[in-house]
Amino acid sequence: MSVPAIHAAEIKILELVENLGTYLTSTEKNIRCRGTRLLSEVLNRLPKNFLSSDEVRALVIFYCDRLSDHYSVTPHTLLGMLALSTYDNLPKGCEVQLVQAIYKEVHVQSMIQVDRRSVYAILSNLLDTRIKDLQSLGRDFVFGYIQCMDGEKDPRNLTMIFRCVPIIIHNFPIDVFIEELFEVVSCYFPIDFTPPPNDPYKVTQEELVLGLRKCLAATPKFAEHCLPLLMEKLSSDVQRAKIDSFLTLAECCEVYGEDDLMEFLPAMWSTIRREVFQAFSHEVEKSALTCLCSIVKTLSNAVSNANKAAGGLDEFLDLVLKDCSKHLRDPGLRLMLPTSKLLQSAASASDPACYKIISAVVPILLEQFHKCKQVNERVSLLHAALDFIKVCKSFTFGDDTPSPVIPFKDSLASLFLSLLSDHSSQLRCIGITGLVGLMSLNAIMNINEKKLAAMHFTNIVLTDQDNKVCSEAVTALAFMSMEFSLLVKEEVLPQLIKELDSRATGTRHRFIVNTLAGISMHSDIVLTTIPVMLQHLGTLSEDNTAESLETAVNTIQSIDIVVNSNISDEQCLDFFHSKLLPQLLRITVDQALQVNNYILCKEDVVSSIATVCRNIAKVLDDRVASNLVSNTISLFLDGNLENIGLKQSSQHFRPLEISSPWQHTQLVSLLTSIICSMKTFELSSQCLELMEKLLKLSLSSEHHLTCVSAAKCYAGLVNKHKQGTDLDSSLETVVESTCRMLQDEISDQNIYNRQKALTLWLWVTKALVLRAHFKSTQFTTKLISLFEDHQLSQMAADGFYIILSESQDVLNKDMHCDIKLMYRQRLFMQTLPRILAGFEKANEDKKQYYLSALSHLLQFIPKQVLLSELPPLMPMLVQSLYCQDVGLYVSTSDTLSMLIQDAPTVISLYVDTLLPQLLTLSTYQQSMKVRIAALKCIGLFVTLPTHVIYPRQKEVVRRLASVLDDRKRLVRQQAVTARGLWFLLEAPKK
Repeated sequence: MSVPAIHAAEIKILELVENLGTYLTSTEKNIRCRGTRLLSEVLNRLPKNFLSSDEVRALVIFYCDRLSDHYSVTPHTLLGMLALSTYDNLPKGCEVQLVQAIYKEVHVQSMIQVDRRSVYAILSNLLDTRIKDLQSLGRDFVFGYIQCMDGEKDPRNLTMIFRCVPIIIHNFPIDVFIEELFEVVSCYFPIDFTPPPNDPYKVTQEELVLGLRKCLAATPKFAEHCLPLLMEKLSSDVQRAKIDSFLTLAECCEVYGEDDLMEFLPAMWSTIRREVFQAFSHEVEKSALTCLCSIVKTLSNAVSNANKAAGGLDEFLDLVLKDCSKHLRDPGLRLMLPTSKLLQSAASASDPACYKIISAVVPILLEQFHKCKQVNERVSLLHAALDFIKVCKSFTFGDDTPSPVIPFKDSLASLFLSLLSDHSSQLRCIGITGLVGLMSLNAIMNINEKKLAAMHFTNIVLTDQDNKVCSEAVTALAFMSMEFSLLVKEEVLPQLIKELDSRATGTRHRFIVNTLAGISMHSDIVLTTIPVMLQHLGTLSEDNTAESLETAVNTIQSIDIVVNSNISDEQCLDFFHSKLLPQLLRITVDQALQVNNYILCKEDVVSSIATVCRNIAKVLDDRVASNLVSNTISLFLDGNLENIGLKQSSQHFRPLEISSPWQHTQLVSLLTSIICSMKTFELSSQCLELMEKLLKLSLSSEHHLTCVSAAKCYAGLVNKHKQGTDLDSSLETVVESTCRMLQDEISDQNIYNRQKALTLWLWVTKALVLRAHFKSTQFTTKLISLFEDHQLSQMAADGFYIILSESQDVLNKDMHCDIKLMYRQRLFMQTLPRILAGFEKANEDKKQYYLSALSHLLQFIPKQVLLSELPPLMPMLVQSLYCQDVGLYVSTSDTLSMLIQDAPTVISLYVDTLLPQLLTLSTYQQSMKVRIAALKCIGLFVTLPTHVIYPRQKEVVRRLASVLDDRKRLVRQQAVTARGLWFLLEAPKK
């Protein structure tokens, strides 16, 4: 009751102290402990700004005096002092009192961990908030802190200590205690700590390592003590110690400076060189290279900061080059790769280092290249040269310090150009990459040289027979289109367009079109390539061959690649919606009006064009989108062809009329891609008319693509329709029309109509479920009832996959669909009781449809939701393994694999039923996926309690032996793993 009373001002904190007087002054230490603990708990629960300065001062005096009490009272006293150290109104001078009292009265290392942590937390709080006042203690604070932390072993406390030590070093005089402070810190290096499993404190080795590293690198005054320690640890046989030592040395170098490093440079280089050359561990090698880079950077900074001659830097680099050059000249090139890594790491540290190393290394590499005749050796040398060129990209060289590559530019450019005609595809690829590398360096290649390179790249694209080389050339042209768009537009595009116009076919055509798409990385290029591809698409309009169909689809897909790559560019986006989208509509509508079966009327072509339209429409702003919606509705409702640049035809365009040809009606997929991609908009009377026609079209059309597209479009509009009477009326119409068709007599003549009705029902259900509409329950209930339908049961069960999965062409987040949080969980909780009840009542031949629907539900819900509902689901999951359904087998096995790890207690109850059937499925010959999923699940069973599964060990090992001879390698591999786990299973200990 104390804290509420103090909050309500019914009692003052000092009055509480007075009322506790008999407890705080009792001769019994246990009573004093309880009184002090109560007061401390109250202080910890009060707001940090609640007490006045005078009250805080009085409490500080009280607690400082209380520290001289019996040692059993000290932990409770420290708890109160910890609360006071966080108070906003802690008076000036009180922080000093708290620290002095702790240093004088508390022997920290004789206390338990939680009490030691209280001390460190008090000091940490005061360092964070009152460091200026604590500085008056000077050396006394440093000495006291050293005594407090000396011998600390608990990692939870060390994380706090390592955070505070750099603060102390930077803000207090430590000169007198340099060696002592270093000793108490460095004794922890290197950190050797492995957190226990399920550690609630989450203290990691990495956290401790980084904290200690900051301490050692906090001041250059540690250099004389730290560098010998690090050099000693670098010779350790423990890999983790080496890595930590290299990375700590790298961080210390930047703080210590050149003068402190000079004495150790030869030894450091020798150690780094040894580790990189031996390369027993990638991590050790990486840390050694990081250390080398840091050393060179420190030596370079010393030159620039002191404005003095680069004596130390030159001496060190000369040493590095002397040791490395001989390996570059080695005829066998045995140490080429590690030597290159060392030199590149040193060169990447600074401008001077880069200049010196590149100037020394490139001539050697060129010389060796001309000496070597083997392709592999040449490849190694060239890769090294390319890596050195990449290093130069990190620095900006000016007139005073030109790029070190310039003296060798002609030699390198000539070499790379000559490689473009080499018989080896590897060398041709390197030649392309090398020219791109030179072009990426500022002011290296002039415009004529770039033109020459572009011509060579284009020639490779058009003539080279190696796909990898061609792909490399396309990548190079894409780079040039971003950096030198005008050059590509003038020199490259005309040749590619000429090749495209030559009616290249098959694979060659695909590659040319893909190349045009790949180099369209700048608005200048895009505005040229898109019209070319559209014109090319138009030339295919009267063909009707399979090859032309493939060509048309590939061209549209390439247009889509260009759109997706440049959609964020404002100029390109304006071109896409004002030029490209109307042109695509014009091409498709024009072909549809001719009522033929040419390729531009094929379903694949129409679907591909719809994808392009969708990707453009979904990113438009509200103003542009509104105009596009208006024009699109006018086109599809009224047949207004002028909006897309076509003249009114004698053949009326009425794609939403049931009587129209399928060439017209299938274009509803284009309407869907545009209308349903927009952000939420006001539905006008035209839109309501549109929904009415879409409903009729989806239920009455005899063309499959038309029916599905109309259903999706209707569902997309339902999802974005504002709640109200219009939406309710539309849904009532759907229910009435669809249910009437679903209730038709079950016959072969009616099956197609009933499937159309169910398709619409599924998509409208998805639209309602996503937006959490109250009528979604009515629609899902009807869907579950269709599990008993002889014709539609499987389709209805699979409908749950449609509802829960992420649709690519409608009703998704990218298309600004109305999606409520946790809609999948909500659907699961709504439908699960009905599915369970239906399963219990269903005949044996209908049960599999309930199981199939359940498997789709389980596929998409979070694990936590499934675990909460698991017990009643287990009988159905077991039953799923006995149904003749491949998809059900796989999904159930995957679900069980997850449950074995997350709900072992529940799974243990069904081991006798599950294991035999999974072993049977491990030999299920109709599907490899079923066998693999079953074997994975069997392997995970060994994680269950041993006493549950050990009695079945011999049977499992015996039955899995036959699976080891499966005809599929992946199955055999999984069988070996599962059988090995069971074979190694140990008997439970008695």
